[in-house]
Amino acid sequence: MPLINSVEELLQREGVKYWAVPHELTGSLEQAAKSAGIPMSRVARAVVLNDDRGVVLAILPLTHLIDFGQLKQTLGRDLKPGSAKSANSSFYDREPRSVPPIAIGYNYEVIIEDSLRDFSTVYFEPGSRDILLRVHGDGFVQLQGSAARWMPFAQAQEQLVSEVSLDNTGEMVVPDGLDDVGTLAPLADVKDEVQQIYDLPVMPQMAQSLLKLQSNPDAEISELARVVELDPSLAAQVVRYARSPFFGFRGKIETIHDAITRVLGFDMVMHMALGIAAGQAFRNPPDGPLGLVQFWRHATYSAALSQALVPHIGADDPPKPGLAYLTGLLHNFGYLLLGHMFQPQFFVLNKLVESNPNIPVTTLEAQVLGASKLKERFDRGHADMGAWLMEAWSMPGEVVVAMREHHNPHYRDEHAVYANLTLATDHLLKRFHVGDADSSELPESIFQALQLDPTKAIQIAERVIDECQQLDAMARTLAA
Repeated sequence: MPLINSVEELLQREGVKYWAVPHELTGSLEQAAKSAGIPMSRVARAVVLNDDRGVVLAILPLTHLIDFGQLKQTLGRDLKPGSAKSANSSFYDREPRSVPPIAIGYNYEVIIEDSLRDFSTVYFEPGSRDILLRVHGDGFVQLQGSAARWMPFAQAQEQLVSEVSLDNTGEMVVPDGLDDVGTLAPLADVKDEVQQIYDLPVMPQMAQSLLKLQSNPDAEISELARVVELDPSLAAQVVRYARSPFFGFRGKIETIHDAITRVLGFDMVMHMALGIAAGQAFRNPPDGPLGLVQFWRHATYSAALSQALVPHIGADDPPKPGLAYLTGLLHNFGYLLLGHMFQPQFFVLNKLVESNPNIPVTTLEAQVLGASKLKERFDRGHADMGAWLMEAWSMPGEVVVAMREHHNPHYRDEHAVYANLTLATDHLLKRFHVGDADSSELPESIFQALQLDPTKAIQIAERVIDECQQLDAMARTLAA
């Protein structure tokens, strides 16, 4: 893709020489650097921050994490990560999720990490997500102008996380002399934090309507179709899913009514629509392993595989296909709540997971949440958060349990079949590099509890992966 006009015009006006480094379209700067074969330590990024006084743009190396505590000391502001879409600038043609780290293009306060002064070469994303620019260090400094403030406000991830390891008990070990990584996030006092905890997002109206319809034992297909059709985007997702070759239906599927009566059934469409509608309450950051793009990719794969495995489960009380799909779709919903309500902690966690793919996400999560009072309320991080929200929204008990226990291989109590199925699905998907399971090993006790043949399960997972284009398209739409 060619360089966007506004950035090209600015570079020419400033007389800064640059070299374009095209790469395949990626979901994050980390992935872009890897795709282009560029050291992440030479990449600069821009992060939008805000508080009740307005927006601040922070420019720092990709390999650094913002120390929000230091920022509060230096600036006297309680800044938190904001949305890239709110970065108003002279870059009128930039992509919404791409923020060029060029201070002279913005009309509000910009702060720049001091360590960038020492870079002889800097790479950065110039407003489009399939190209990086390379400039000399002095050229990069020139692009920041005279109004931006250079100051130390970030810590290198290599100090914080590249040396992180696991001891023989599975606990995360942080090098001596370093503070807990969780202290990088700004923490409210206990009173404010407890108040924030109970300020829950409201369940979307569409999800409320579907939940009400679900509770009616006399509900008819026409009523479900009528509710779903109120949201054209939701209706399109359901119809597209029904057309998937995975179901082998050779006729035409043109309407929601067709999808219900010919392929998916009432129960399946009800739970699929309910799960998708519930996710509309959140507009989290899109990038990174916990961002919306990867969240919905994992969710759609997990839902499809959970549903496909149901006929092969021999447990005494087998799961219902629709509920299996719903629990698969929503089982990591706690990440959405974490990103929605506790943005600083989510920001730090997202970066840690990106930098430490071999450390279980639950271990990193415990480290970040453990530094705050959030740990007291949500002992198991996103699992407890998701379950808590589902209870508040009066979602089915099967969904609540699956959310709370999907990382627990020993759970055998009420609705265990849904929690066990979700855990099995996550481990199966990890074999194909999808999701956040601790490993791709298939827990024998789980498959025994489900009376599910692991070999057969792997074959079914391969069939689901074969439909990756359709599932990826669905995930991209949900994340948009």
